[in-house]
Amino acid sequence: KNIHVDDPAKPQPPYIPKLHFKKSREERYDPPQANEEVEAGIKRFSDRLSKEHAKYASKWSQPNLSKQEFSVLYSLKNNPNLIIIFADKNLGPAVIERSV
Repeated sequence: KNIHVDDPAKPQPPYIPKLHFKKSREERYDPPQANEEVEAGIKRFSDRLSKEHAKYASKWSQPNLSKQEFSVLYSLKNNPNLIIIFADKNLGPAVIERSV
């Protein structure tokens, strides 16, 4: 049985008004500052994370596909009779034939 988000048969969690803010998307909630020690720790973590990201973001990495596998995937992707989608639950790509 397939159940979708908008399926009325699926039980929905109760709506609790206290957990929802009635603000537009443009408005932003700014939580109060924590004590200085916590804020300093968050800043150090953020700085270190940025440095680590910068260290590896620009490096080229070896692809895990052979040239032949890459070629096959490229030809499937560019075939107008096929649709490539990502499967549910991280099972990888799926190929669907387009009906004409």
